[in-house]
Amino acid sequence: MPHDGKSVGELCVRGPWITGKYYNAPGTEGQFTEDGYWKSGDAATIDEEGYMKITDRIKDVIKSGGGGMDFRHRYGE
Repeated sequence: MPHDGKSVGELCVRGPWITGKYYNAPGTEGQFTEDGYWKSGDAATIDEEGYMKITDRIKDVIKSGGGGMDFRHRYGE
C-alpha cells in the first residue's frame, strides 16, 4: 500500500501476542489470513513518515454505484 496518507486498506496484524484463532468459536476462521494475520476490520492509511491512522470500520463503509473500496491491502504490500 502506498505511504501517501490517502490510500486506504484493512489493518492486519500479527505477532507473539496476537492470537492465531478464537477459542471455541466456530466460524471465526475468516478473521485470519492464510499467513496468520488477524484482520482487525479497521480501515487505515499510512502517511509518508510511516504513521498509521485508523479512519473507519470496514463494515461502516458505504458501497455506492455498484462498487466499494478494496480493503485487502496490508502494511508492506
